[in-house]
Amino acid sequence: MYFIFPKKRQISIAFELCSLRCLLALFLPLASLAETPGLLNFQGRVLVAGTVFDGTGQFKFALVNGDGSELYWGNASDGNQDGQPDQAVSVPVSAGLYSVLLGDTALANMASIPAEAFANNPLYLRVWFDDQENGYAQLTPDQRVVPAGYALVAGTVADGAITAEKLAPGALDAVTQSFAPSGFTVVSTKAQDADLIAKSFVPFMSVPAPPWRIGSPDHDLSARFGHSAIWSGNAWIIWGGTLGAGVYSSSGALYLPESDQWQTVSDLDAPAARSGHTAVWSGESMIIWGGFGAAAYTNDGGRFRVANSSWSDLSVTGSPAGREGHIAVWTGSQMLVWGGLNYSGLLGDGALYDPALDTWVTLTLPSRPEARMGATAVWAEDRLLIWGGQGADGFLNSGAQLTFDASGSPLAWQPISRIGAPTARSEHTAVWSGSRMIIWGGQSNGTVFADGALYDPISDTWQPVAATGAPDGRGEHNAVWTGTEMIVLNGMNASGVLSSGGGYSQSSGEWRKLNAEGNPPARRGAVVGWSGMDLMVFGGRNDLDQSLSAFWRLNPQPAWYFYRKP
Repeated sequence: MYFIFPKKRQISIAFELCSLRCLLALFLPLASLAETPGLLNFQGRVLVAGTVFDGTGQFKFALVNGDGSELYWGNASDGNQDGQPDQAVSVPVSAGLYSVLLGDTALANMASIPAEAFANNPLYLRVWFDDQENGYAQLTPDQRVVPAGYALVAGTVADGAITAEKLAPGALDAVTQSFAPSGFTVVSTKAQDADLIAKSFVPFMSVPAPPWRIGSPDHDLSARFGHSAIWSGNAWIIWGGTLGAGVYSSSGALYLPESDQWQTVSDLDAPAARSGHTAVWSGESMIIWGGFGAAAYTNDGGRFRVANSSWSDLSVTGSPAGREGHIAVWTGSQMLVWGGLNYSGLLGDGALYDPALDTWVTLTLPSRPEARMGATAVWAEDRLLIWGGQGADGFLNSGAQLTFDASGSPLAWQPISRIGAPTARSEHTAVWSGSRMIIWGGQSNGTVFADGALYDPISDTWQPVAATGAPDGRGEHNAVWTGTEMIVLNGMNASGVLSSGGGYSQSSGEWRKLNAEGNPPARRGAVVGWSGMDLMVFGGRNDLDQSLSAFWRLNPQPAWYFYRKP
């Protein structure tokens, strides 16, 4: 939804409608409409010129009919009859997000909403916005108010008529005991706590996590695998990969979840086409290095600066030999690459690249880990953790820490304990939870694993990941850490490629299933990103070894259960 300002600035808005008191009315009988205040909790998102707005915005609100010819309520009077309220409500906006309680007379220039306004059907919310630079703009289209506003008349709804399917995903997350009427107890809890709550309460309704959905298809990316992807903080950037037998790509695209829009990554001065390379985010640039292309392993790369959509080459002076199957992490000031495979065989060397100086420094510390490919690596705040992969004598269950000093210089390699470590494997995943490295899945000599372990680098100890409820074993899958869970999805086992997945909570030690509704096609070798709200999936191969190009999104929030006292 967009509006072009006279100064050619652009604004977009995302609406989320939810009223806590009205939501409760969906399943709790009301004595009368008079007991329910005319309040509507409105949340939205504002972008100006494609950038999230920060500051105090001036908003005007009205409830109207379908074509806007009838006004049922406005936040203030409309004395000049121009169709919009005369006074605005000042609302703080942070990173584009804002929230306001419509009808709350404690706010300046906010009129109460009469309950009879919600008797009109259809009913739409109309919003005007002023960033205090360009004047007021009416945001289009008007947003239909369903179902929260109509919950004000829920007293007329027959018992049992409202089902979980009628509610918006996640709409009931905030219902708590404080909103229950006298004599009736309602609590909500995440699925993993259901057994505990059920000892004292009886479940009467559950709301599933929302289904998968196809993201904007408006991109120029061909189907591919062997590509890379990084999250920049507000954009997901995909680059390179294999388009077909012996055909490599130097193309990419940038996805903006806030607006569900794609932008083509410039190919001017881009690195040569390749697959099996690595990519890291430096805080301002995506840094590509290594991989295989044009029948050769490459030791060059490039930096893509998002701010001006430009590429610059990486110096090859002092860079490691070309390779694929290596690891790369961002240390906070440098890119570290290590291991992999080239025509010489397995590699056990690496180097640090400083983008500020465009220089490489070879890692020469003793006691480095055994040469390998297909290892996983995470940056654990002040150290590199490497584990697993395939060595000269087979699959490995060994690893190492590389510690750094306060200035960012490497100090020493230290082996990771094997006591309690997962069995040897490759094609597994690793995530950093903030306190533990979590290893899961993978394969060894055709055997796939549905197990894993958590590693504490400070105590150098392992503890197993729970097996109960875990997804099917797999390799070539994806894993991301959301801040509360490790999400596992996609991959391949003896039955073929997979689309299923699960969420693992480190705090509870339990697994939960993801919503399978609308699952994207099964695949292996995809890239997956985490925006802070959604999983994003692109590319990979299906059971026929065909590459995929459709783009999918999933909000993986857990199901919520609602209980009442017996």
